[in-house]
Amino acid sequence: MPKLYRAGAGEFWRFWWRYLAGPGMWILLTLCVMQLGPTWSAHQNHGRTGTWTVTRIACSKGHCGDIGRFVSADGSDVRTELPISGGSSLGVGGSVAAVDTGGDTVYPPGGGTAWLTVTVVTTVLAVLCALWVWTFPVALIRRRRAARRDGRPVTGR
Repeated sequence: MPKLYRAGAGEFWRFWWRYLAGPGMWILLTLCVMQLGPTWSAHQNHGRTGTWTVTRIACSKGHCGDIGRFVSADGSDVRTELPISGGSSLGVGGSVAAVDTGGDTVYPPGGGTAWLTVTVVTTVLAVLCALWVWTFPVALIRRRRAARRDGRPVTGR
């Protein structure tokens, strides 16, 4: 049996924080940062304004979402198979004003709530990642330096 399971609850949580939660938070932070640009552009109405029309309803694993066609106000930009941020309940053929920032999603004017959600989640993840860096890599480096300085054996705890 691995040492992790023979050890106490403290060892389990230490392992979880160091090797599962920390790297997982870094991956999620990267994904959130990639969404900051498009959501803020939509919030500030940067991008092409136009109309998004529901063309079909796609269902997967008990969840359904509207997929539509975006046409810019001047007609020069036509994109198909795009969801709208926040979803809609228009039904096939229904239209709503939208902003296209060039990503895989169009947004309602003003960006809906996506910009706020992505900003808050990114901020929380950034704080948690900084905490992880301080409690694991930095703490480990400091312990190892102190052990070398004092002539003690270096351990990973």
